[in-house]
Amino acid sequence: MIIKKVKSKGGSSKAGRVKSLTDYITDEKGRDKDKIAYSGGRGFIGDSFICHQAEMIALADDAPRSTNPIAHWVVSWKEDEQPSREQVEEAIDILLEELDLKDHQAIYAVHQDTDNVHLHLAVNRVNPDTLKVIKSGGGFDVELAHKAIAKIEDLQGWQREERGRYQVVDGTTQRVQHPAKTTQEPSQRAQPIEVYQGVKSAERIGIESGADLIRAAHSWGNLHESLADLGMRYEQYGSGAYLYVGETKLKASSVGRDCSLPNLQKRLGQYQPPGVLVVAKVQPQLMDGLSKERQKYIKQRSSYETARKESRIDRKERQIQELKELQADQRTRREELVAGDWRGRGELLNALRSEIASEQEKERAELGERQRAEMEGLKIEPFPDFENWLSRENQRPHFSR
Repeated sequence: MIIKKVKSKGGSSKAGRVKSLTDYITDEKGRDKDKIAYSGGRGFIGDSFICHQAEMIALADDAPRSTNPIAHWVVSWKEDEQPSREQVEEAIDILLEELDLKDHQAIYAVHQDTDNVHLHLAVNRVNPDTLKVIKSGGGFDVELAHKAIAKIEDLQGWQREERGRYQVVDGTTQRVQHPAKTTQEPSQRAQPIEVYQGVKSAERIGIESGADLIRAAHSWGNLHESLADLGMRYEQYGSGAYLYVGETKLKASSVGRDCSLPNLQKRLGQYQPPGVLVVAKVQPQLMDGLSKERQKYIKQRSSYETARKESRIDRKERQIQELKELQADQRTRREELVAGDWRGRGELLNALRSEIASEQEKERAELGERQRAEMEGLKIEPFPDFENWLSRENQRPHFSR
């Protein structure tokens, strides 16, 4: 089993965040009738979802010093594991107990729209009796959550993750001491992005491809050239260095400790910047083991985003040309209007120039307003996330010959 704490998105009111999150968890808008396998709520007086949502917002508002007291957890089972309702409820019991949030408000639902059945849980950290915001484990709530996962796996018989943090031995939850990793792994921030997009992150490309080239380099020139062929570059920054994968900047040591600047200088000598290099474009790389649906989704999204970007670039280039043409036309008209002998009529000439400048500024403003309106009208909805895309695909009629 895997557990993940999802970082809250800002940009709205506390009530707005609660509503947006709980609507998503329960698919309240009904975008995918097959998405939700099971949903529920705890710690509420009312019986309906609308009541649950209103109560959660009201209690969250009773903690004004906390901008976001709602914690969002996702628990995922392995592909061949199908928990029953009773097992889901028991798993929630264990998790909330471990987090010291047993009697707190919670809204949850089991999603079945991906290869892995997963539980979304929104829990209000505001204690309903004391109105204090609980800080589980003194801020180390993720560690407690991993303990809970070990207990759930042991009690319900689920297969442990290879590098799970905890396991239950003779009824005691113990921290597992894993052997040191021989290779780097992408950061916790990059891994969920890979799961969502289905393509390797810049960090993973740097670790899997860039690090090997750095280790194999026999000179700074050789290092720069070999990296450039794969769309990467290595640049000194102060006493350290960055590895650029495309335009994504990574600390060189993040792809391998032996790739840091001090270690490389021990082997290759003082850092030497590259000369003029043609750096290739980094090509997207699919994650291993993707389903056919995920591969199809990535291909469609890539085509969509490329067309979207090209459309905006084409329109912007046309608008730049329009502005240049207007400026050239205005320059010609100014020269024609002030041509001739204006000796002794300086005040009149200044007044004419002022009037011309005012009129032409108005023309440029009108063009700018029209161009802004064009770009606004060109705004295209972002490509749907995988879950919504999959829902649409499943709802399309499929015809056979």
